[in-house]
Amino acid sequence: MTLTWIFIRPIVLAVLVVATQSSSPVVPDEKGRWGYPRTSSLEPVEHVLMGHRFRIPKAYLYLKKQWAPRIPEPGNPLLMEGSLPGIAPYSKETAPLHKDYRSGYRQIVHFSLRGIKYGIGLDEEYFEPRYLEECRGKRLDFRVCRATFNDDEILVQIDGEKKIAFKCSKDGTVPSPHCEGWFPLIDNVAFEIRFSKPHLGRAGLIIAGVYEVICGFHVPDANIPLTYNYCEKKVYHGTESKD
Repeated sequence: MTLTWIFIRPIVLAVLVVATQSSSPVVPDEKGRWGYPRTSSLEPVEHVLMGHRFRIPKAYLYLKKQWAPRIPEPGNPLLMEGSLPGIAPYSKETAPLHKDYRSGYRQIVHFSLRGIKYGIGLDEEYFEPRYLEECRGKRLDFRVCRATFNDDEILVQIDGEKKIAFKCSKDGTVPSPHCEGWFPLIDNVAFEIRFSKPHLGRAGLIIAGVYEVICGFHVPDANIPLTYNYCEKKVYHGTESKD
């Protein structure tokens, strides 16, 4: 009996695996970088972050497991991608950009939405006067500051209520140097943006584009009072390119 089980068990498992894969086939042209499944479906999936509802089209979501409704814990991100220009969702037209590890990769904007318990989502320490006093030089409209523990640059811009701080990797980083930063959305929800460093001159347009996309996902609820709402305030919207 034991020998019979040894030979049968792999066959049974193989049948189960094939049956599972056949029930939800992944078309070859719907695989993104590293072979992760992607879909061009615009069917919205409802996720609840800190009590706030977001209806996100599957084509924006990077992980297949997030194509089903979830209630993520604070800090657990909903990972999304869109391509330039316009933060376009994954589609058959944009698929080549998602598969290209060189030039195509640089056209992809990554953004993640997550719940937070404290603050509004900004890296406040970068806007403190004592930190800004140590910044040297300018790049475009940003002050150039040194990171504390590595060779990254911290690029800071303050224009009234609009505060931007990007952590940018050094030139020559593989596959492409990038910049990333945090932005406030609504109470207890913030998001992070990451894009290729050569697009720094278009940072304002990228930020505004991601706000438009994410704010379009949010489902307002009159029963949930908000102390701040950057979708309505539009502090970061409509910024011009500095190319």
